[in-house]
Amino acid sequence: MEIKSTNDVKGLFSSEVYKINTKIHKLQGELQNKPTRTTIEIGVNQHIDDDHGIYMNHSFDPSCKINDGYIVSIKDIEDGEELTFNYNDSETKMSCPFKDN
Repeated sequence: MEIKSTNDVKGLFSSEVYKINTKIHKLQGELQNKPTRTTIEIGVNQHIDDDHGIYMNHSFDPSCKINDGYIVSIKDIEDGEELTFNYNDSETKMSCPFKDN
């Protein structure tokens, strides 16, 4: 995985090929009991600021999901493809909520 900037937006991108249902990365970092703009929910009242996860962008057609504290591919992912997840599927309560237009 690598952090890249495209069109002035930072994101997390694959640096290899991942097959569907691959555990790509275990989220690690400081646990918090409330969500922030950069945390990812990994359990009830457990939100984590991961050095890579903070750069994962939202998508309504994501390439990954968050499962048991891991970033997991939900489709085959090519080298260089952005790693995204649907915040609405993973977060019970977001600190900065948004809606699909």
